Amino acid sequence: MVQSGSTGSAASGGKIFTPARGAQGRAGCGAPQARIEVVNLPPEVQSCGTGIFLSGCSSWSQGMRDERFSGFSNNRWNGLKNTNRMKLVTTVGLILIASHCFATSTNHPHFSGSFVQDFLADSWTTNRWAEEFQYMQAVRINTLILQWVVDSGKKTADYPTDMPGYTQVTKHDIIENALTIADKYNSKVIIGLNYDDAWWDNFVLNREWFLNTMSIATNALQEIWTHYGHHNSLAGWYIVHEPWNQILDTQSLSNLIDGLNIVVNYAHQFTRLPVAIAPFYNSSKHYQTASQFGATWNTILNNVKIDIVALQDGMGSGHSKRTKLPLWYSEMHYAIAASTNAARFFCDTETFVGNRPMSVSRYAGDMVVESLYVDGFWSFSFNHFISPQQVPPHYYKKYFKWVNN
Repeated sequence: MVQSGSTGSAASGGKIFTPARGAQGRAGCGAPQARIEVVNLPPEVQSCGTGIFLSGCSSWSQGMRDERFSGFSNNRWNGLKNTNRMKLVTTVGLILIASHCFATSTNHPHFSGSFVQDFLADSWTTNRWAEEFQYMQAVRINTLILQWVVDSGKKTADYPTDMPGYTQVTKHDIIENALTIADKYNSKVIIGLNYDDAWWDNFVLNREWFLNTMSIATNALQEIWTHYGHHNSLAGWYIVHEPWNQILDTQSLSNLIDGLNIVVNYAHQFTRLPVAIAPFYNSSKHYQTASQFGATWNTILNNVKIDIVALQDGMGSGHSKRTKLPLWYSEMHYAIAASTNAARFFCDTETFVGNRPMSVSRYAGDMVVESLYVDGFWSFSFNHFISPQQVPPHYYKKYFKWVNN
């Protein structure tokens, strides 16, 4: 997703978006636009007419997905990974569907959640928070994921913290603002815990660093739950660090599993709320193949009770192509289906190209292909690259038509 300002081979994969790059991204999308009053949506949105992109495809693709993936048992890993698995729907067929299948439908693939980063959320007034949730609800997004609220490398937080050595750096209490507005709009908030830019250098190869970083995540989680757990909208936790398809030896994989268990087990025991993670892959690099990546995640999920795996599609960062999506998403689907974990599988759809918004037709086409394999969609990011409060309004109007026709 959006690249980090840091260097290193892995940094090009994650959706880490520094405030400096965030400012460039906003500038790249043009000057601030006049906001549309959501309570009275504009005529272009109210009378949205027929579909504009992949209308009608998603009902078909969801039915095919249900038929194709129903009834998988946990002991069928080898059976699932056979040469016939892609014969039902070929890659060529998927691309043709994504390019040409457009009758009207109200069942298009759509986002149910969106990531937002702190520099943007901290700029919102109370009214703007309310408007953002109204815009999201109008396109069926009911979950906001605060990507992270602690930076354990810089020892900063986005809320008043009592963690020793940490200070609040945001103007506002982002957690309180998000949860208060989400309560009002009957929406959900998933809170990302701690980010540390040293992840891109250490990954899970440094066991001591990774286990300590995950312990800091549990400290943040405990504090956040204690202060904000009364909010009905607090719906789960997000592990910020994004594992990629690096080739791992046995010890490194054990480090990853042990570290993830620190957070997941604590979250389940202390709050009983679900935990999500968003791995990514780079199909153009000499890392793990899709099959190897799937096998790795099958092992992880057999040992860690993660609740949601949101695989980044890599379409905005240039890590993948639409023709490669079926392979990578089918492998992850098989990995989850064959594991002892009942995790849900989401697509973390990239809605940007560089620091600019991606065209709606492009990411909608990606979603149609991905919908054969996943349970739902999150976006990076509606708030940064679709919301009319952030980019020119035509991106939102087109996405509104896609969702509601």
